Amino acid sequence: MRALHLGIGILVLIIFLFSGYYMLEFVPELPNGERMAWRANHIYLMMISVAHLLLGAYYSPSEKQLPRAMQTGGSLLMLAAAALSVLAFFFDTATTDLDARVYSYFSAVTLFAGTLLHIFGTWLGGRGKK
Repeated sequence: MRALHLGIGILVLIIFLFSGYYMLEFVPELPNGERMAWRANHIYLMMISVAHLLLGAYYSPSEKQLPRAMQTGGSLLMLAAAALSVLAFFFDTATTDLDARVYSYFSAVTLFAGTLLHIFGTWLGGRGKK
C-alpha cells in the first residue's frame, strides 16, 4: 500500500505541475470568481499529492484486523479523492456555482474521511504511542 500511495502521490504531483502550466498557457484572463475556482482546484491537486506522498513515506499497516481494515478503507477513500480532484480540475472549473462543484466537494470530503480513518486505525492499532 505504501508503494501505491507513493506512486499516486507522484502522479498527482505531476498532474499538479501540468495543471499549473495549463492554467498559465491556456486559461484566459478571467474574473476573480472564475479564476479562484481554477486556482482552488489546482491547489486541491497539490494537497492530495502531499497527503499521498506522506502516506507513501510513513504508512505502516496494523497487525490487528479492525485497525488494518480502517487503514485500508482510509486508503481507498484517499485514492478516490485523488481521482475526484483530477475530475474536479477539468469539470468543476467551468462554473462558479458552488452547488454545481460536486467533484471538488466530494474530493475534499473523501480526503478528510480517509485521513480520519487512517488516524484512528493507526491509534487503535497501537502505533504512534510512545
